[in-house]
Amino acid sequence: GGTVAGLSQSSSASVPEAAPLTPRTFRGLCRYASVESMRLPGRHSPRLDDGCEDLLFGFGSACSSTTFPSRDSLEKRPRPPSHVIAKEEDRPDWKPPVGQSVMWQPTKEGLDRSKKILHALFQVRRAGKEEEPSPEAKPAKKVADPMEEAALFKATLLELRDNSTSLMHVAAQLKDGSEPVFDLGGGRHPSAVIAMRTLMVVQRKMALVRALEQRFLALEAAHARREELFKDISSGSGSAPPEMSGTASFIKRHVHHGGEPVDADKSDFKSFAKSFGLPARHHIIVKLERLANEVSDWWTAQTLTRVRNKAGADELKRLLGVVAGIQARSVHKAGVEEIATALGDRLAEQVLSLAESLQKKDAFAVSRSDVPQVESAKKCGGEIKANIKEAVDMGAPAQHPCLKQAMAISVEFEVEAKARIAQKALIHAKLQLARDNNLQEAAGPDGIVEVGQASNFADSIEDAIKKAIKEGAPKSHEYIQEASEIAKALRESDVSRKRQRARANRLEQQAEGKPAKKKGKG
Repeated sequence: GGTVAGLSQSSSASVPEAAPLTPRTFRGLCRYASVESMRLPGRHSPRLDDGCEDLLFGFGSACSSTTFPSRDSLEKRPRPPSHVIAKEEDRPDWKPPVGQSVMWQPTKEGLDRSKKILHALFQVRRAGKEEEPSPEAKPAKKVADPMEEAALFKATLLELRDNSTSLMHVAAQLKDGSEPVFDLGGGRHPSAVIAMRTLMVVQRKMALVRALEQRFLALEAAHARREELFKDISSGSGSAPPEMSGTASFIKRHVHHGGEPVDADKSDFKSFAKSFGLPARHHIIVKLERLANEVSDWWTAQTLTRVRNKAGADELKRLLGVVAGIQARSVHKAGVEEIATALGDRLAEQVLSLAESLQKKDAFAVSRSDVPQVESAKKCGGEIKANIKEAVDMGAPAQHPCLKQAMAISVEFEVEAKARIAQKALIHAKLQLARDNNLQEAAGPDGIVEVGQASNFADSIEDAIKKAIKEGAPKSHEYIQEASEIAKALRESDVSRKRQRARANRLEQQAEGKPAKKKGKG
């Protein structure tokens, strides 16, 4: 750094009485001229003469025009009580040494520290730039690149051709250059602050680019073994690897939203450094999109071949799932539509075939049991409906003829289930009627069954009818109506038996000579 020459004794003898403090203008010029941290004597400086141009090494013109205040004017300025102005008579033996600086001399440790800081800052500013060629090397003709003139922070956000390796190299340069600055206490230097912000941006971009590069390599490896994967998926013995699905979604998570990252709001820099994405046209994104398009085209062509070979619905469903899962930017729309149409036809045919097989299965269950197979009808109808819904969700037309036939079969099962519920109520009613007939046969032709038994049977039938209606049987169904008639007949039979029992009692009383009991009005 710059130093100040000493004052000769002869020059100090002719110095007029001046202020003991170093003037602010002189202090500022000295600090500007020096590259080292310096401390001026300040309050205890010797008196300065007008020849200060010898002290400033090139700044004499600025200093010579400075008018130094007098002692009286300075003593009127307010200053802290601890500041005591030294007068000449207080130190009569003090004189500036000849050839020595009147300022405090910097220590060797301070100079070394300053040199290290300046060297580290130089390395930080050179981060991301190409190394200087050796003097012996012949300079090559260089094409002008606007990125070279831009700051590293901005260039990192704008660059479209960098990769994780180059970004890692830049991050290492920034980190290695910044650590000595912080260790030496220069962490708040503007270059150090900018370097740390640039390091955060470089590390974030490096992570994004590395993730996309890994995804590209994984998808490329999967595409290399496409023949093997296609056979496994077609036969149902394997599935597509995860890197073959969701390419568009993966890219979207790594691309900056709302324009270019360099134009984003950076007022909250920590949030920005954690959330910004890559430019949409970064070379790794373009490469990944092209590879995804190539993979999608190949799988589409192979699936169309299986469509023309009359592949089944399950196989086409798996293959179409792979084609749709790739999420390529440009898809062979005609091929995908043909696959979807073929899959819809296969699914509809498969649903109809399933419905017909369930019909046969239910008929076999009914033939082997005397009990109405309500659960069988419900289960078959529900299964057909679920398959129709799945087929429509997979792309089958809702108005496909095969799906219409399957839906008609499902409706038949629903109606049949309700009829079987009503049939269960009718069977119960017939069982109660048979029990009543058995009691009548046991009593004999002239016998009278105990009064109230038929009414109990009718109550049981009515409970069964209510339960059947609650489960879905229509009230107007013929089985429900027939069961109601049986309950009604049982109640009438019980009333008739009650009259017969009363008549028989009267006859017995008359035969014994006892007067018959008259009914009360109550």
